[in-house]
Amino acid sequence: MTSSSGAANFFPFRERTETDWKKPGSNVKIIPEMRLILSAIMEWKKDFGRGWMARFSPSRGDRSLVILSLALWSSLSVSAGYAQTNAPLSETALPAAIQELARRARNGQAKAQCDLGILYSDGNGVSQDYPTSVAWFRKAANQDDAKAQLRLGMSYLEGKGVDKDINEAIKWFYKAAGHDPGPPNNLEQAVPRGTIIKEIITLDGRTFKDATVERADPDGILITYNTGKGGFGMAKLKFGSLPGDVQKACGYDAQAEAAFLTQQLAMEEITYAEASKTLTESTAKASEIAATLSDIVSDYHKTHTYLTNATGTSIYVCGDMACDVWNMVFSRGINAKIVVGDVKEDITSVAQAKHAWVLAEISNGEWLALECTGGYVVRYDENKRYFFGCRFSTPKEYRDFEQLKRQYNDAIVKGRAAEDSYNNLAASYKNADMNGRMSIKDTIQQQAGVLNDRISDLKQLKAELEGFRLTEN
Repeated sequence: MTSSSGAANFFPFRERTETDWKKPGSNVKIIPEMRLILSAIMEWKKDFGRGWMARFSPSRGDRSLVILSLALWSSLSVSAGYAQTNAPLSETALPAAIQELARRARNGQAKAQCDLGILYSDGNGVSQDYPTSVAWFRKAANQDDAKAQLRLGMSYLEGKGVDKDINEAIKWFYKAAGHDPGPPNNLEQAVPRGTIIKEIITLDGRTFKDATVERADPDGILITYNTGKGGFGMAKLKFGSLPGDVQKACGYDAQAEAAFLTQQLAMEEITYAEASKTLTESTAKASEIAATLSDIVSDYHKTHTYLTNATGTSIYVCGDMACDVWNMVFSRGINAKIVVGDVKEDITSVAQAKHAWVLAEISNGEWLALECTGGYVVRYDENKRYFFGCRFSTPKEYRDFEQLKRQYNDAIVKGRAAEDSYNNLAASYKNADMNGRMSIKDTIQQQAGVLNDRISDLKQLKAELEGFRLTEN
């Protein structure tokens, strides 16, 4: 099969029927049960892609079905004893088959130990018993059985039959992933890279014309093909979707495929477990930081009560209190911001800000508001306005803003005063006679100049103030 013509002559390409699978003397070796399982796996991958793991992360029971299917196929279709019939366990044969499986497991056969552990884990023919399943997985895993190491890691990760331990789970996942599936037993028959196949018709009816084999993996072949529209496509065809003669020509080996898929699943479990570990540690750290922040702001409030005197002037202003609390939080190594805004009403400009508080980061991208005048913390779902405002990284930045805001407010007052003076003079000028107008002409011109200066100052300060943006966390 080193030429395109040779490849084309080898393959009698057409869709197989169930009769073909049972034809006496047929060279098709695929086991129907395995074909169904692999087709199911193919559909899972097609539907969910590489993101399927995250979508089922809460229970992860669905993910176990894929691994369980592989394991059960291996135990029911390939093992010695009852598996030699290449038939699934029927209800009547199940007890005897399990007894035979248990006998071989007790005799120390790692594969039988793993398969028996899977039956106990799934409650298939026996009462579901996670501790017993873990015991059998451990026996097989200690004999370096990759599938058992994978299942033992999952047991630790899910806390089924054993105390949940992510570190222990990751250890066993790495052991399982470290197994080299090795080449297929019939690798010498495998189709070489670059072989051209005129037409491939998969079991589900898909057709690929002028297919070129780019790579042969234990679980399928990667091909480029003519799309029929003047272009080329690329597809990974799993062996479970291919007719038996194509499988044979491509060097398909069911045991090599099972080992390869076990390794791939172990690598996916490593990714999931390490992400879970990071999330667990991050959540614990966030809870610890949140408790620390609550203590800080509560203790501060006991000695810095927010009060006003009889004239309504604040004894402790919120900005000063926010600066104090920011220093206490920052000294603990916690990232924090001083925020100005309004926690009671929506605002559209920083000039409308009426209050100041502290935002502290408890985890990456997750913040907690500290109400310094009240001595408590506020979460986003409790009051979103605490997470909308103008942020300052240090008390100095905040105080510079406050100074600018005071200058702006002073400029407004001075501008209004200049406007009032000019309007009064203008009214006097309008009502005066010729001599009166001559006497106030210079004064009104001077006041007009003062008003223009006040307006210019106000515009400049407003522009600087508008440089401070309102943002939402």
